[in-house]
Amino acid sequence: MKFALAFVALMIAAPAFANDGGIAAIKVSEIKMREYNDQGKEVKRISNPNFRITLKGGEAKKLQQILPSTVSVVTAMQPELKKAYDETFKELGIYSTESQGVKGKTISISCADGVLKADPKDNSKMMIVKSKESECSITIMGSSSDESVADYFGDMQTFAPKCSN
Repeated sequence: MKFALAFVALMIAAPAFANDGGIAAIKVSEIKMREYNDQGKEVKRISNPNFRITLKGGEAKKLQQILPSTVSVVTAMQPELKKAYDETFKELGIYSTESQGVKGKTISISCADGVLKADPKDNSKMMIVKSKESECSITIMGSSSDESVADYFGDMQTFAPKCSN
């Protein structure tokens, strides 16, 4: 009977976990991209970017520490991983939708100092394997709508940074 109740509860909860995670994100009115020459003159407008900048080691850990943690169904299924997961996987999204002729764009800043892998001792569980150093990436992409932003960022969370006064 307990197994049947647990199974039914899992099946009802499953749609809530259709997307396995998400990130904190903020919406801005526009994101404009321009390329400039050495004299500071605009030479190119970039309306549909697809760029990735990778940062590794050094003080990248400081960037990782200030970003909000990602959200994952893994921490709901394995609460014992939550603290390590929250410290390991960080990301912030910034996005705009098309307005006044400026195409929508998404920017994500993500950092991690580990990877999530299946536990070799128990295939039904996950484990975090720490890396020697933090690796961050800044991704800038064109987006066409709020739906494409949601597809990219997953279950978007609000971003409420802690401000010191």
